[in-house]
Amino acid sequence: MALGSAHASGSAAQSKILRLQPNYFSFGEVYVGAIVEGSLRVSTEGKSTAGLSLKIKSPSFVRITDISKVQLTRDGKDVFCEIALSIDTQQVGNYSGPLQIQMGNHQVKVPVDVSILARKAGLTRVLIIETPFYKYSTSNASRFNAWLDMVKTAKLDVSYWLSPPGGQSSLRNKDLSKYDVVLLTEDGLYNLCRSDVEYLKQKQFVENGGRMIIVASSFFQGSVQKANELLIAYGLRMIDTEPSPQDEVDVGYTGIARDPLTKDVHNLYFHRPSPIAVTNLLKGKILVKAPMYFGKGFVAVSRAGKGEVVALGVSLWWLWIGEDAANFDNAKFFLNLLKKNSGGCRVR
Repeated sequence: MALGSAHASGSAAQSKILRLQPNYFSFGEVYVGAIVEGSLRVSTEGKSTAGLSLKIKSPSFVRITDISKVQLTRDGKDVFCEIALSIDTQQVGNYSGPLQIQMGNHQVKVPVDVSILARKAGLTRVLIIETPFYKYSTSNASRFNAWLDMVKTAKLDVSYWLSPPGGQSSLRNKDLSKYDVVLLTEDGLYNLCRSDVEYLKQKQFVENGGRMIIVASSFFQGSVQKANELLIAYGLRMIDTEPSPQDEVDVGYTGIARDPLTKDVHNLYFHRPSPIAVTNLLKGKILVKAPMYFGKGFVAVSRAGKGEVVALGVSLWWLWIGEDAANFDNAKFFLNLLKKNSGGCRVR
């Protein structure tokens, strides 16, 4: 594997040869000093990696942080590599340019763009682990548009972290106190190491006023078990199941509890959600009922000190607020969960 200048032609014919997931990176608006990371999977047809070189050239505002070797897929029909990257967010400005990749004789350009804004006081600071701009998320990066629009409109100050595999700390052994909201989801949740779990179970971040949102579901295997390592201490427990054969569920206003976090939320859409039980009524509260699971919900909250823990029984949260839910209040509800001025949750 070699790193160096790869002068890609970017022609339509060549672009079809190398498949990309996601197909481009548009990070939207972020603020100076934010940590902005993403990853990419590049694949093509092939039954051998012998002699297959890899060359990458990135624009000046993009730093390549990790590159896997070109390897065969499990079925032996394709070859692929995975690339991790981060954005230099130290200077205000609009940045764009292609990430040029050459694998063997095939070349492709991956568009990358970001708008970096001057930091302002009073913005809600959100940390997302795992970044949605992720090698296993989607091949169609336009699916992130609903999220990017929300960040821009609500002026959220977001950092996007990749979670490291292999027992390393997803929290990077960092103090989370500078963030108002921490969103743990997908591999970010699944890859929490023992020290991460113990740190979060101490409740310091939440009790000091932070909000922790834990997103998991049976669809993402192993995530429910990991979620419960944190939720049980807060009087909540997610159940590792999903509705069948009915996998789409609409919940109207009668199934949505009155609460600061559900303000102006009247109907919600769920696809293959997992239910949540309240195991301690003094701590927990169902925010959104699960109609087919008596006494359980698809969203629940627990209060601890000055903060909250929210459990959301879905996968692919960026898709949950996207096109499929355009006629529902999913995006409005999710924004309520993220904005620090949405108020504390009073458990009734």
